[in-house]
Amino acid sequence: MKVTLIGYTQPVLPGSGKRQISLDEFCARVARYTNAESSWLELDRDGPKDNDWMRLLRAVIKSGHTSVLEHVSFTFEIEGVSRTCTHQLVRHRIASYAQKSLRRMRVKELVIPKTVRESNVDVSNALDLYRQLYRAGVPMEDARFFAPMAAASSILVTMNARTLREVFFPLRLEKSAQWEIRALANEMLRLVKPLAPVIFENFEVDDDAAKERASS
Repeated sequence: MKVTLIGYTQPVLPGSGKRQISLDEFCARVARYTNAESSWLELDRDGPKDNDWMRLLRAVIKSGHTSVLEHVSFTFEIEGVSRTCTHQLVRHRIASYAQKSLRRMRVKELVIPKTVRESNVDVSNALDLYRQLYRAGVPMEDARFFAPMAAASSILVTMNARTLREVFFPLRLEKSAQWEIRALANEMLRLVKPLAPVIFENFEVDDDAAKERASS
């Protein structure tokens, strides 16, 4: 599994030399905007006391008004996960996805769980029927019906900070979550927490969950 953060919101303050601000401060400013008479460019005039935007953000999150977090988003490239994992992933509907298509691309590898490897059951022929079909001239879009759920895949995922904080991480970081998507969630948290430490301060990366439990 390889998770790469390929893009995220990078807010700047127009009119201030285009000073880039943190994602935490940006969300705090969004919250203040809703209760200030000033425009966005004049927001510092009606900002929090001592310009403490982090204190304001924590107060907003504690109050439950977390819609302000939807103004920040992250895009990940996720490689080397099974179709089983991506099927779980796309159940999170408040997100955007772009997955490599088996209609155009052949399955070359499988994600094999540790328990399967240790079972000593031979799974080396798991792709045989699928390969026989496309080698016999069956269109890829039809041969893919017989590709196993272990087929290694890649997918692009964009989620906003609120979805990550309130839906994805609470569900997928739990020890009861399926091991592959739990490992994925931990790698995603590892990437976003340094960028928005206040938004994600209630979550800790579990290094044990990120350890390899599968092979391709």
